[in-house]
Amino acid sequence: MFDRSHKQPSGRRVGLRARLLLVAAAALAAAGIALGCQATDPSPAGFSVRSNAIVAPNGRRFIVKGAVFPYGTLAGGDAGGAGAANLRQAPATFRRLTALGFNLVRVFTEVQPPSSPRRDVLRRIVREARSSGLVVEISTAGADPAASVPWLRYLARTYRSDPYVWVQPANEPGCTGGPPPAGCLDWSAWQRGQSQLIAAIRSEGMRSPIVLNTPNYSSDLSKVDQYPLHDRNVVYGAHAYANNLTAVGAPERALYTGLWAGLAGRHAVIVDEVGNFNGPSYPNSSGWASEFMAFTRDWVRQGNGSGAIGFTWHWVDPNTMTGDDGALTAWGHTFVDTFIRQVPAS
Repeated sequence: MFDRSHKQPSGRRVGLRARLLLVAAAALAAAGIALGCQATDPSPAGFSVRSNAIVAPNGRRFIVKGAVFPYGTLAGGDAGGAGAANLRQAPATFRRLTALGFNLVRVFTEVQPPSSPRRDVLRRIVREARSSGLVVEISTAGADPAASVPWLRYLARTYRSDPYVWVQPANEPGCTGGPPPAGCLDWSAWQRGQSQLIAAIRSEGMRSPIVLNTPNYSSDLSKVDQYPLHDRNVVYGAHAYANNLTAVGAPERALYTGLWAGLAGRHAVIVDEVGNFNGPSYPNSSGWASEFMAFTRDWVRQGNGSGAIGFTWHWVDPNTMTGDDGALTAWGHTFVDTFIRQVPAS
């Protein structure tokens, strides 16, 4: 939801901004899984979206249990410090994540030009994650749609034969640091831009699910039916941070249901990014984090939500789920103990 793709080495975001919370008028009905609906663009041997579920190659429902890692290596700042350390530790970290019950890593990257050696770094990261049995979601940060098209075509060509690699064409499209620009809230612009990016990916033969963020820092999915993208093999990703909230009571549950959780009765929806910290100007309540992960756990268990991704496994601010010694932080324990260990993977 908040653009952590350009974080300074100090760990503070460029242009911290308040999340715009839209009050839900009413809760949307949540439905169970219906696996009999035919999806478009699925790989016959890969993942597909059927009704509101992600279906794995084995035909069973797939629940995303993910973490952002390695952060800072290809986007996010501090590439030579924490980003480089994360890259060095990646093979061991991927094995640890698998052992803990994670099944996906979300890898942030900026658009990398053809001559950049960072393309080789991304290939290395994907190879190492896949060797540990993890699905890889490659998330492109900080680029406008036109600039992203050649890059996304490259990613699609490179990974179209591996259904365990998914692409997210734009992290929080149209949203930048500071007060949200008009494009951050423009659903028509979002529809045009995302349609262009989806077409670029599909034109290269990539058939695996595409993970999409929406306007308002992806805190609001409520208009996806009004602005359809005509590709049913997509997963919508909601972003959530506490900001000024300190709990998840009935008003907050109604809010989240209206903004994104209720959409999971008709679409495959995940919490694509949830963190414990959004800058020092907010309370960043640990109580909210614990209650939000319990809400998300129950949402998934009830057959609606398709999973969650924690931000971030190792970093330089309070969002880190592990310390420099590798031990789980309080936020790491909340995510692992409340969600990862209590939600089945399929």
